[in-house]
Amino acid sequence: MSLKDGRTAFVKQKFDERFNPNEEFLGLNKTVNHNEPLVSVCVPAYQHEQFIAECLESILSQKTNFTYEVLIGEDESRDRTREICKEYAKKHTDKIRLFLRDRKTSQLYDETGEFLYRFNVKWLRLSARGKYIALCEGDDYWTYKYKLQKQVDFLEDHPDYSTCFHNAKVIYTDKSDAHPFSTIKEGEYTGIQIYENRLIPTASVVFVAACAENKDYFFNSNFFFGDLVLFLTLAESGKLWYFNEIWSVYRKHEGGMMHDVFEDPENVRKFIIHQKQIIKTFPDKYKKTGHKMVSWFYFILFRKTFKKDPFGSLGSLLKSFWYSWSRCAELSIKFIRTRFGF
Repeated sequence: MSLKDGRTAFVKQKFDERFNPNEEFLGLNKTVNHNEPLVSVCVPAYQHEQFIAECLESILSQKTNFTYEVLIGEDESRDRTREICKEYAKKHTDKIRLFLRDRKTSQLYDETGEFLYRFNVKWLRLSARGKYIALCEGDDYWTYKYKLQKQVDFLEDHPDYSTCFHNAKVIYTDKSDAHPFSTIKEGEYTGIQIYENRLIPTASVVFVAACAENKDYFFNSNFFFGDLVLFLTLAESGKLWYFNEIWSVYRKHEGGMMHDVFEDPENVRKFIIHQKQIIKTFPDKYKKTGHKMVSWFYFILFRKTFKKDPFGSLGSLLKSFWYSWSRCAELSIKFIRTRFGF
């Protein structure tokens, strides 16, 4: 199969071909491999030398009345992240399953060298054995030792829920002021609310693994970030509950995936494609919100390209207006007031 047969089908085939379930550091006869975990904690790690120890310590310190496993996908970092992960895996053979990735296989490119997809996170989820999956990227960490217990208790008691999540503290390595991730009230939330407001810190999520089995659209390389796709999938599979408690830290730093992501117009264009794919993939109830999102990103593109290409940027402004005239008008008023002091 080649890209001519379709990008999504091509990515899915390579995902399956390259996945090696037996490729596990220290082999498959560790204590953890003989346990039956209720929860699998997935930890993708890349260039996290400064942060990974704090992340793993926060997970290993969890107090639970059930067994859990920690799956680390170390994606061939150039710093000491891999060595640190190995040290923890050797010390905690009852808890940690470490996968040492080779970026020649964990990253997928087309024949021109253009990046298509990274497999690390979804390979972790495919290797997970728990009824529930918790997420914590290697530069984040948990702050409450009963976090897993509280969330799993909730999901066990409420089988109509696919997911629960909580608030987080946002901290900055440049010493900017920390603040809560969100200010919403505790309770049930819909997929549309998640989509509109980006309410879920990744390290706060615990979800039913069966509700997020790999669907073909997960391999759509036009999705810029997979978190939203996962969260909307979970919202279509069950209810979502939010605990208004700060039980984790979301760290922002220069190496982070979202650091200054909108400064590059090319990234903004990718976000536009991402939003259009959301509209195509999920039910029509998301369409109105999706159009507002596309309008917003076209307006960002207009602002980012206005100085260098005033004429061309007007095309982005017109597209912003076409997708949602109300959103475009709101953004235009703010832009004029900011730029001209009205």
